[in-house]
Amino acid sequence: IEAGTQRLRNVINKEVTEEDVMRAIENAVVSGWNLVKLYFMIGLPTETDDDVIAIIDLVRRIAAKARDLKKEGKSNVGRLKIKVSVSNFVPKPHTPFQWAPMDVPETLDRKQKLLIDLRRIKGVDYSSHDIDANWLEGILSRGDRRLSDVIEKAYRLGARFDAWSDKTNPEAWREAFRLAGIDPGSYLGGRDMDADLPWEHLSCGVDREWLKKDWLRSLDEMTLPDCNESSCYNCGMHSIYPQCRPVRVK
Repeated sequence: IEAGTQRLRNVINKEVTEEDVMRAIENAVVSGWNLVKLYFMIGLPTETDDDVIAIIDLVRRIAAKARDLKKEGKSNVGRLKIKVSVSNFVPKPHTPFQWAPMDVPETLDRKQKLLIDLRRIKGVDYSSHDIDANWLEGILSRGDRRLSDVIEKAYRLGARFDAWSDKTNPEAWREAFRLAGIDPGSYLGGRDMDADLPWEHLSCGVDREWLKKDWLRSLDEMTLPDCNESSCYNCGMHSIYPQCRPVRVK
């Protein structure tokens, strides 16, 4: 589902409505499934606290939907078990969000605490992702070659397998940044849309200008249908995938 509000799902071009969600829940419960897994993200571009809290409200409506189906005799499932996993959004290169800022750890921690009430909903198992691991992921995802020195220093300070929550060693990384004279926070902010980006000597096929337009569309909450189901958007992919025949769309 990714986000608790349609507005925020539009920002990330997730064309899933609440009606779609409830239809999927009904199909699952009527078919006898007693467990559903719901995946959300926090820290998405333009997100507000209301968007975060809306996750709780949506999960409550899902639980209520399952109860109503049982009362109506459409389901033999007892209390529906709902596993809710909430991850922290990390902007990535070669996407429209490569210019977006990433929430700092303090903000993500506060937003995770806004969701504590999920634990009070009967049948709900709520889990969140490790903030320190995502902090590091955010830095390394959009880093430059200066980070090679930081990575070596962190390794020599004992950092290993940091993608695993139980192995994350943020103290080693913070010390490595200090020794390298680099502010890790400088990698988490928004990027100038006209500045050169460290990864632009690599190509994934999608043109920078198209990504810029898509980023601006996101900020305006405009969605685009999957190009496999509509017209080609002339994104540039045909340059590495000739079978993609662009038809210019305004």
